[in-house]
Amino acid sequence: MKKLVLLLLALLGTNCIFSQDLIVTTSNDSIHCKIAKIAPDTLYFTIPEKTEPLSKLPMTEIKNCQFGFFLATTTSDGATVIIPEDTVGEVFDKVRFSINGGYTYFTQRIPSGASGYVEEYMRKLKSGFHANGQLDYFYSQKFGVGIRVSFSRTNSKGMSLTLVDTTGNQFTGNITEKISIYYVGAAFSYRIYDDKKRNPIIMGFSAGYMRYSNSMSYDRTYKIIGNTVGASIDLGYDITLSEQMGVGFQISYYGGALFRYTVNNQYFALRKGEWENLHRLDFSVGLRF
Repeated sequence: MKKLVLLLLALLGTNCIFSQDLIVTTSNDSIHCKIAKIAPDTLYFTIPEKTEPLSKLPMTEIKNCQFGFFLATTTSDGATVIIPEDTVGEVFDKVRFSINGGYTYFTQRIPSGASGYVEEYMRKLKSGFHANGQLDYFYSQKFGVGIRVSFSRTNSKGMSLTLVDTTGNQFTGNITEKISIYYVGAAFSYRIYDDKKRNPIIMGFSAGYMRYSNSMSYDRTYKIIGNTVGASIDLGYDITLSEQMGVGFQISYYGGALFRYTVNNQYFALRKGEWENLHRLDFSVGLRF
C-alpha cells in the first residue's frame, strides 16, 4: 500500500518516468544507476544525478545487482522519487558456447590371450582424436541446461590376418579399421566462479544418442553401423581472455555399449558378454564464447 501511494504521488507531478538499476557492492553500499554494459571484469553504469558520462566498477567489488530494480520519476520541481522492488538478482553470463578438440582414449581392455601383433593392432585402436561443441544456457549463476555434440575417430591398419571358412578355404590379408563415433545429447550444467568472477569451473552431465561407424577393409570393404544410447560427464575450467572470448581445458567421460549392428546392411545381435564397449576419455582444449 505504501508503494502504491508513493507511486501515485510521483505520477501527479511527473515530467518523465524511467527505471533505474541497483548495484550492491561487497561493502554493502547501494548505487542507484543505469547499467550500460557488463564486461567479464568490469561493470559500466551512469548516475543520472552526476555529470560524468560513464562510471565503472570492477566485478570483484560487486555483490549483486538488478535491472529495473527502481521506478524513478522526475517531478516538475526537479525532485526524484524512487520506488524499490523486493528482490535483488545476481550478475552472470547466461550463454556459454565452446568448441574443443584433443586426445581420445578408449577404455576397453585388450583380451589377455591376444598375440603380440594382435595386441599392438588393438592398442592402436584405443587412441584417437575428437572434436566437440557445447552450448549452455544458464538460468541462474550456477545452473544451466544445454546440448553436447561430439565426434571421435580412431584407426589401425596393417595387421596380417588369416581366416578359414566353413569349407576349409584360407584367406590371408591385411586388415584396416577406421572407427568413428558420433554423439548428441541434452545436458545439465553446474558452474562455480572463482573469487574474481572471471574463470569458472563447469561440470556437466548429458544423455543422448550415440552412433558407431566402422569402415573395415580385409578381402573387401565392410561397413559396420550401430546405434545406441550414451551418456557423458565432463569437468572443465574456463579462462577469460577478453569480453568476447576465452580458452578452456576439459576432461570428459563418455559411456555406451553396442548391443546390435549391421554389417553391409546385414543385421547381427550380440549376446551378453559380446557387447561392444564404447567407453572413452576425452582430454580437450578449446575456445569459449
